[in-house]
Amino acid sequence: MKYIFISLIALCTSVSLFAQKQAGKVVVHGNALNRYEKAVIDTAFNGFENYNPVIYSVPDTGGYVSGSNGYKDLAKAQELTPPGACYLTGAIFWFGKNVKNTGGDTSSVIFNYYRRDSVQLIAGTYKFVPGTILESDTVKLADVPADSLLASGMYVWNFPDARHIAATYFLGFDMRLMHANDSIALYTSTDGEVIAADKSWELWMNKWNTIENAWGLNIDLAIFPIYDITNVSIEDFDANTSFIMYPNPAQNEIFVNSNEAVKSISVLDLNGRVIMSTSNANQVNISHLPAATYLIKVETQSGKQNFGRFIKSN
Repeated sequence: MKYIFISLIALCTSVSLFAQKQAGKVVVHGNALNRYEKAVIDTAFNGFENYNPVIYSVPDTGGYVSGSNGYKDLAKAQELTPPGACYLTGAIFWFGKNVKNTGGDTSSVIFNYYRRDSVQLIAGTYKFVPGTILESDTVKLADVPADSLLASGMYVWNFPDARHIAATYFLGFDMRLMHANDSIALYTSTDGEVIAADKSWELWMNKWNTIENAWGLNIDLAIFPIYDITNVSIEDFDANTSFIMYPNPAQNEIFVNSNEAVKSISVLDLNGRVIMSTSNANQVNISHLPAATYLIKVETQSGKQNFGRFIKSN
């Protein structure tokens, strides 16, 4: 079994009209993040380790761009692309706000895993939006944790069965079973930090829209997929990456051909630790590494991160 060990360190700071409970930069660390053992690469943070998490409110209402508010939002979702063919076993949601103003236990949140199979016209362009719901789980609002620290504010949703996945999809939560006076909000990245725009979504008046188009915020929601590559063959795992590496197995060097300009190449062990990195765009010297199976991470100039596996031979 292969594991990933990560944690986030968050610091609670100032409050303003738009930013509430600013958290410090996410840091990849040595402590276990999730409460179950998961396979490497892959509680995937979608670049969040480089972001400054924040909660954005909206003026006057006290509501939240990344959750429920006075504008009657119905759902939020994050568009995600797996690193290759793998198994999606669940998700982590990092909530910073959970305000329950109603009595009783009827107010609930619905967590959803959506297929990317529906199309809508958004700002003059047809875009894929969350469509078929493949997994769903209803949780009482009172049972959803929220905090400025990920360890205290994360909700871990584990699917009943792992889902084989190789294409872009959505993870999100639906608020139609929440009382109108209750509120919940995810952390997000700070406006402008993400490279790929239009990946965060909201459902309002039964129509999906990007957060950027609705609010002018270029952000990602703090929704982190949990992948398992333990039982996926090297061939399956690499089949959907956007680069080709050879030879495999390799003894001295790995060569990389990518369909995008490469910024850096890193070699990781099966615990997710970076062993070496290079800015060489198409070649890695691995002659000094012990014989074993390793991960390779190829980061493009556009900020995308793609993963594969190779065997270092004697």
